[in-house]
Amino acid sequence: MPASLDLEALWGDPEDREIDGLNEQLEEDAKALEHMQLQLLQERSRRFEVERKNTMLQNQVSMLMNMLQ
Repeated sequence: MPASLDLEALWGDPEDREIDGLNEQLEEDAKALEHMQLQLLQERSRRFEVERKNTMLQNQVSMLMNMLQ
């Protein structure tokens, strides 16, 4: 057994570990972004549906108002 341990050989190059950490963070960020994009798409769909119903109700109110005149 050598007198001094080669920590780089044991744990890897510090730059490689930093790159690995950054890659892991990038993967996590990509997953979070994908999740937020899905949420945005769902919210846009809900908003479109609410606006469609609102337009339909406005048309019905207009029709009823016309009938009352």
